[in-house]
Amino acid sequence: MTTQGDFVLDSYGLLGGAVSWAEISVGNLPGMFRLLLWGRNLLDEEWALSGQTELEPLGADETMIFGEPRTYGLTLSYLY
Repeated sequence: MTTQGDFVLDSYGLLGGAVSWAEISVGNLPGMFRLLLWGRNLLDEEWALSGQTELEPLGADETMIFGEPRTYGLTLSYLY
């Protein structure tokens, strides 16, 4: 629903998670390792952060800024 340049953005839900494996010893190293597997927006939801119609005089009907897509990673830390 749009009215006079103001946007009403739809609600959304995001799923994220992390799994950690800590206190990993490797040989004679004095410290410990920690492994973290993480993910954000795991269902790859398309979600709007904001919208505007201020560029309408230049030919742009609507301008939307979207949030990040699915992201995931692996983090390795060394604790000493």
